[in-house]
Amino acid sequence: MAVSAGTQSIRILPRLLLLAACAAFLASALSFDAAAQSNAQKCRDLTGDRAIEACNKAIARNPRDFNSVYNRGNAFAAQGEHEKAIADYTAAIEIRPKDANAHYNRGNSLAALGEDDKAIADYDVVTKLNPSFAFAYFNRANSLVNKGDDDRAIADYGEAIKRNPKFAFSYFNRANSLMRKADAGEDADLYSRAAADYRQAVARLPESDNFRGQAQNRLAEAEAHIAELTPKQAPKIEVQQAEPAPAVITGGRRLALVIGNGAYRNAQLLANPANDAEAMSAKLAGLGFEVIKGLDLDKAGMEDAIRRFARAAPDADITLLFFAGHGLQIGSRNYLVPVDARLAEEADVKFELLDVQETIVDLMGRDGSTGIVLLDACRNNPFAERLARSFSSTRAATIAEGLAPMRGAGGMLIAFATAPGNVAADGDGPNSPFTTALLRHFAEPGVEIEQLMKRVRNDVFTGTGGRQEPWQNSSLRSELFLVSK
Repeated sequence: MAVSAGTQSIRILPRLLLLAACAAFLASALSFDAAAQSNAQKCRDLTGDRAIEACNKAIARNPRDFNSVYNRGNAFAAQGEHEKAIADYTAAIEIRPKDANAHYNRGNSLAALGEDDKAIADYDVVTKLNPSFAFAYFNRANSLVNKGDDDRAIADYGEAIKRNPKFAFSYFNRANSLMRKADAGEDADLYSRAAADYRQAVARLPESDNFRGQAQNRLAEAEAHIAELTPKQAPKIEVQQAEPAPAVITGGRRLALVIGNGAYRNAQLLANPANDAEAMSAKLAGLGFEVIKGLDLDKAGMEDAIRRFARAAPDADITLLFFAGHGLQIGSRNYLVPVDARLAEEADVKFELLDVQETIVDLMGRDGSTGIVLLDACRNNPFAERLARSFSSTRAATIAEGLAPMRGAGGMLIAFATAPGNVAADGDGPNSPFTTALLRHFAEPGVEIEQLMKRVRNDVFTGTGGRQEPWQNSSLRSELFLVSK
């Protein structure tokens, strides 16, 4: 049966109406989504009341919209409405419990309201969720300071510095905590550590920043305390007579200059150099050396000790220098750092440091004698960065990490705690890794000195997990045994 045109139109009409209804619904849904997206974007991009209004609309459409809830919290926090911000951050955390930023910002708002215990709890979560986030450690330290816990705050500022060494306020605030502890106990070591941190802060803050001036003033206070608490006394130089020497193949007179500098007045103290010098002095005296020993010597004290050594050296068959402390490489020359060095300006190099080659090494290995130089002076050096800032851009490039290679006269062995240009560890025990190995092997019978130093090198390399490897150069013309078989 044929279908008339009129009947066909009647049947098609309901389908057209259905399609129109679907299209209207789809347009409405798209309009709804577009509005929701627009509000969410405005919530994120705007500030102040306009942002809060957009966030409200976005959240009304979708109460589980994490970003809008979180961003509204940020808007409230920016206006100082921390109670409302905390409520939003808490709601955001319920949606995403492991979001580090929500915990961090809630911690900041809690801290702003003086709720330091709760803030610390949030920062604890952040450091677990994102261990590399320096500001979480920094702000947790600030809350710990508010609670009077400077010890834990100092540790947290240190963690922040590890993660962001350029952040000036970590140094500044840690220095403030160190100063409070130093003031409580009149502790010169703590004042020195505070002064070192204030210098780091000054170096990193722009001149226009008010905190730079505060850091400079606090640095002056710390230095004044250090000067007041540092006893004015004669340099600690002793002459230790040689003990009866064991049977040796190489005879003759033996002379050693041993210096350990750790109590630096204008940088953080080093724990081990004095211990290293004491232990090496005893070891060398037992090997028949007359020992001129100096501990924590200033420039005048080092010059006095070197003068004594220089006067006695021509009569010695074996001369030995051992130095533990800070050393600097400038323009391929090596300098030893006295404990009173400041190195604020380029000109200070000439007047505050000692050129080890010129003042000591050139005295050794002359006229058929044998010279041994042992430098445990390649430690990470705070003076290098400070001095580089005072040099011109061209000259600053001449300041390098570690020490530079050196050569003496014929009949010399020169050994460094690590390879040229590298940095050695001060050590966690009573002695540095290099000195520990020297003490272990130096009196071994029947071991030629170059073979002995190989054993030292292997001990240090193994003991530091390959991070430090001693280095030496030698112009010895014959075998040298300190102890016979």
